[in-house]
Amino acid sequence: MARGPNPNVDPESPAAKIAARFDRNELPRASSLAKALGKAPSTVQRWLYMGSIPSENHAEVVRAGRAKGITLKPADFVDPRAFAKS
Repeated sequence: MARGPNPNVDPESPAAKIAARFDRNELPRASSLAKALGKAPSTVQRWLYMGSIPSENHAEVVRAGRAKGITLKPADFVDPRAFAKS
């Protein structure tokens, strides 16, 4: 049974959008991305809470995505809201 969205995770953040692409239910859950990376779910959950994936992990996430047929671009790791006019 799929759980609902975590209220502590911004579903529009880059980390959540990427995690959702690794999840078969398209939810921003840590477990699917963590499994693909061979990392503890708590590590990926921290990224989801922060809203971003640390830059030192980007290449690893891209490689894991390729292995699953998921294409990730540099722009996927950036929150466009940071550049929006106030």
